[in-house]
Amino acid sequence: MEFADKLEKATLQTIESGTMTKDLALITELKDVTVLNTQDFIKAIRTTLESL
Repeated sequence: MEFADKLEKATLQTIESGTMTKDLALITELKDVTVLNTQDFIKAIRTTLESL
């Protein structure tokens, strides 16, 4: 359960930082977003997760 909580936190932090997939970018109100494909988005989440 601890890992799931960290993964959720990392995912939300990644999205809130403006890094997301195109489907999320279309519905966000953030100004500067970086659109990634799914594989690169998962890698970005991993990077955030490792920093927690």
